[in-house]
Amino acid sequence: MPSGGLAKALKMPATDLIDRHTLLPYYGSVLLPGRRRMLKQWMIGSRHGDDIHAAVGVTASAVAATRQLRYCAQCAKDDAREWGAPVWRRLHQCPGVIWCPIHARPLIESRVVLSARSHKHQAVDLRAAMRTDDKELRILDPERASAIAVRSQELFAGKGPIGANAWRRHHLDFMRRGGWLTSGGRVRWASLLPEARSGLPMAWWQFLDVRTDIEHSSHWIAALVRSPRKSSHPLQHLMMEALLTELTSDVSARSASKPRQRPRSSTQVKAESKVVAADRRAWRELSAQFPTAGAKVWRLKRPDLYMRLYRHSPVWLRAWNAVRRKSQMAARPGRIDWKSRDRELTRKLPAAFGALVTGAHSKRHRVSVASLQRQLRMTGVHQNQLAKLPKLRVALDRWSETQEQFLKRRLANAVREWAQHYAHAPEPWQLLRSARVRSPWTDRAKALARSAINLYPWLQRQCSQATQDVQDADQGLASGPACPGDTGRRRVS
Repeated sequence: MPSGGLAKALKMPATDLIDRHTLLPYYGSVLLPGRRRMLKQWMIGSRHGDDIHAAVGVTASAVAATRQLRYCAQCAKDDAREWGAPVWRRLHQCPGVIWCPIHARPLIESRVVLSARSHKHQAVDLRAAMRTDDKELRILDPERASAIAVRSQELFAGKGPIGANAWRRHHLDFMRRGGWLTSGGRVRWASLLPEARSGLPMAWWQFLDVRTDIEHSSHWIAALVRSPRKSSHPLQHLMMEALLTELTSDVSARSASKPRQRPRSSTQVKAESKVVAADRRAWRELSAQFPTAGAKVWRLKRPDLYMRLYRHSPVWLRAWNAVRRKSQMAARPGRIDWKSRDRELTRKLPAAFGALVTGAHSKRHRVSVASLQRQLRMTGVHQNQLAKLPKLRVALDRWSETQEQFLKRRLANAVREWAQHYAHAPEPWQLLRSARVRSPWTDRAKALARSAINLYPWLQRQCSQATQDVQDADQGLASGPACPGDTGRRRVS
């Protein structure tokens, strides 16, 4: 039964049922963003019940699942006294939890096998599963077992990092404090792995059936600090946290036990300042000897001098190199004469506009800034450096068409085509359709169509041509012999 139906039968919110009586808060604390919300929706009511374990990552996890249900004898007595019957606690069924954090004692492993198909959906009563000969688990390291149980209980309460990204930042913060993280955010595995190998609780990890070959590239330790692309097990994060906590505490203890250095005398400080001043003077002479080169060439000429300045006077070295680089860049002439290029492209702009207007596809395409740039064959350098072409930039805005100007040009072309095929004036809707303007037409488009019909004198030319044809016909009738059929015909004037 989905959680939604069970919650309705119990008359309680489905979200409370999931948060208080399922393992989703435990596994959801390390899931990718959005996965926990999706799983909760599936659990409330959907047909994805078989996919929940795969979506959480339990089926493909390297951490072995709990094989048999576990319980605490003292917790069972407390539940029987408070509720009338003992219950299975979800904390005791989490992988790696073999210790009761409430009563500080090992758990008892019952004979109820979780993977048995016979009672997969059976509600096994704890009173029936408890036996008098059940013994507590033999724990190799009670201190670490207690720490894992306590941290697992905090995950159910929502304490600590929530989500895969938050856990990754948590581990990287430990590595930064231990000095195993570069300034760019990369992990110094060459220094971290040997220390982790020496401080690794090998027997404890083998007791929990966890891989101990941490130097291998496919180990889960490296996957926890990468950008999360798949789900990891909460037990892995807890063990990683415990390992880094121990390593950072050892680093802090070693740094605190180092003897303090004696303060330097004034004579030593003066001697060092004289050496730094001499190195600065040598670096200035080197830059004057190769004025057209840069800091890279100077460094190759005198690597020892560069390293001394980099260690003892890095601020002065960066400032000097930056000033020299800027002065050289200002003195170097540019590869492109932008003023002449601006005049040249601006002069070619009218011809480019004419080519676009009279082209084969001019009736369908608007003359835009981009089309003008393509017609001028402007490269990406010119398009990215329009600020250096002020005249061209203004001319492009002036020669490019707006939507209304493009509509007027389309209507004028449609008027000319209409005059070639028809002897009567078109209606506005006929002209808009001939210009291939999509309907519904706006009032502004109709007004432009009417003005286009009135502005072009094609109708007057057609009328004058028709009058001339009639006059020529009358003159022919007057000069030629009368035809039999012409008797009694009215003269057309």
